[in-house]
Amino acid sequence: MRTVCIEGVWGILAAIRQRLPLPVISNEKTPAKYHKRPQLQDVLINWEKMTPLEVGNLIRACNPWNRGAITIFNGQELKLMDGAPQVHRQMQLPARY
Repeated sequence: MRTVCIEGVWGILAAIRQRLPLPVISNEKTPAKYHKRPQLQDVLINWEKMTPLEVGNLIRACNPWNRGAITIFNGQELKLMDGAPQVHRQMQLPARY
């Protein structure tokens, strides 16, 4: 990916040096939007209401700008920076003879 980005930069610089017209890209279909900075409740994990998938999505959405989603554990604030839902199956013990 880095090679593609660097080659793209060199291509743009070459076009500018040669005074070639740069393409105009319209954003009428998706205009720019301003989003205010999220509040505490926006980055706080609500274990009672959120599904494991939602918790994982929140954690990823809060990285890297907020250094993770926030939760409280034993009265201490923790920031979770990575996580994935896991499936836990109940183990069945073998029947006794």
